[in-house]
Amino acid sequence: MRALRWFFVILILICLSPVIAAGAAEAVAYFAHCQIAEPGFGQCLVRGYDINDLLLSMQSMAWLTIWGGPAAFFAALLWIVMELVGMTVGRNPRSLRF
Repeated sequence: MRALRWFFVILILICLSPVIAAGAAEAVAYFAHCQIAEPGFGQCLVRGYDINDLLLSMQSMAWLTIWGGPAAFFAALLWIVMELVGMTVGRNPRSLRF
């Protein structure tokens, strides 16, 4: 059961990684005192390097949440169902005997 829990945690984190990346891009832009702009229109200098294109790419990954959000929801729902089944079977081991 422990491996199954780790599987669901990793699956949900993968599904929500676009949101995490977009949030990290916003946080970096906030702390660097810059604004994320289209390529060629903005500059975000951190330690002498322009990271505007990187931040723009990370922020645009949020569109992948259209698929990742529902997938994470269904993975969490399946995880809850499997935990409930595991709890009921764990209490009465003869419940699955045929």
